[in-house]
Amino acid sequence: MDVAVSNQARQLENTARRFVINVTASAQRAYEVRSCEITSDAFRNRTSFQSSISLEDVFADDIAAGLRSCLSKLSGDTEVVALPNYVLEIPGLTLAGAQLVATRTQEDILHIIIRFRFFVGGINNVFRSKLGFDDTVNDHAANLSVRVLADIALPFLNICEAYRSGMVTEKTSFTEFVAGLSERSQELRFQVELLKRFVDSKDKTEELSGPNSSINIRQLSAITSDIDEF
Repeated sequence: MDVAVSNQARQLENTARRFVINVTASAQRAYEVRSCEITSDAFRNRTSFQSSISLEDVFADDIAAGLRSCLSKLSGDTEVVALPNYVLEIPGLTLAGAQLVATRTQEDILHIIIRFRFFVGGINNVFRSKLGFDDTVNDHAANLSVRVLADIALPFLNICEAYRSGMVTEKTSFTEFVAGLSERSQELRFQVELLKRFVDSKDKTEELSGPNSSINIRQLSAITSDIDEF
C-alpha cells in the first residue's frame, strides 16, 4: 500500500538499520524466500533458509500481504522499482521506504531483492512465531518435556518391559542402555539449567507470562537429576 510519508516516517529515515529480503520465482514455482538480512553501519545479520519456503510460511500475515503488494509492482523482467513512500506497519514494527531489484536469469528464474531503507521496533515481529525467533520459556519448557519423555522415559519403560517379558537377559545390554541414558540426560540437564537461570533472572524484572513456567522447569530438573542418580 502506497501512503504519504508521515512526519514519523521522515524521522525514522535517520536510522541506519535496514531490512533486506531475497526472493526467487519462476514459471514453475511461486515466490520463495531465500534469505533475510538486517544491516546497519555497525553489523550485518543474515538468516538463510535451507529449503523452499513461501512468504506466508516465513512472515506474519500482514507482512506477507504487504510484500505481495510490493511484488505486484514488478513486470517480471529485469528492473528496479522504487517505492519511497511505502510504509508497512504491524504492532511493534514499522518498515518504510521499499526498493525492489529484480533480475531475470538465463535459466528463466527471477531473483528479487526487497530492501526497506529503515525500520523501527523489534524485527522478530516480522516472522511467524513457529520459526522460533521469539520462543517463550513456556514453549521451550514444553519442548523439553517432550524430549524428556521421548529420550529418557520411553526408553526406560521399554527396557523394563523387555526385562519383564524375558527378552533381555544379558547384563551388558542393560549396562549399555544405562550409559546411553546418562549421556542424553547430561544434555537435557544443561538445557534445563539454562532455563532455570533465565527464569530466575526474569523473575527479578517482570512477572512471568505463564504461571506454571518455573514449576514445569523445576519438575524437568528433578526428573533429570533422579535419572543421573539412578
